[in-house]
Amino acid sequence: MALCHDVLGIEVGDIVLIEDANSYVRVKVEGMNIYKSEDHVMFAVWGIRFGKDGELGKRNHYFNVMVKGDNN
Repeated sequence: MALCHDVLGIEVGDIVLIEDANSYVRVKVEGMNIYKSEDHVMFAVWGIRFGKDGELGKRNHYFNVMVKGDNN
């Protein structure tokens, strides 16, 4: 998780705002992971989604950040 923090600038417990299907979602981060392939690195982030009322909800939300490598 230290690499996720260094690259993404977030850590467990942070509240992040992401765009999802043309709307914005606030998520309290509960975990992160890294997946690597030959041509990219993917950061998977998950946590609890806030409801429309602004209170922390019961639904989990997952999102990914993909960084493609430079294979020249």
